[in-house]
Amino acid sequence: MDSECDDPSPAYNDVPGTSTGLSFWAHLDESHRFHFAIGLDAPLMGGFKAGVVESDSAKTGLEIATRQGNSITSENRYKGKDNYGNDQVIEFHVATYPGMEMKVVITQLIVDSDNE
Repeated sequence: MDSECDDPSPAYNDVPGTSTGLSFWAHLDESHRFHFAIGLDAPLMGGFKAGVVESDSAKTGLEIATRQGNSITSENRYKGKDNYGNDQVIEFHVATYPGMEMKVVITQLIVDSDNE
């Protein structure tokens, strides 16, 4: 039996194979969030693709995927305190690596602190 599903999905697929776009956010405090979307593509024909973009759109994440992968640094920097109460400014770096075992690496970078 064939059926069609009208339910919208956070995944976007326009080629045969396995592909998905996913959106994430880091909840930093009550008023700040860091949104990013990744795309992972393993088509039946062609090479593996991966990508990341600062966006809350899963579809945009998949559309940015390339055979080389890519990386981003957050557009904004965020102020906070470390465990000792020292002021810090951080940014995020997100990198994608295509392949048989696709990888996404998220790094929080301290770009300014009281200790420097």
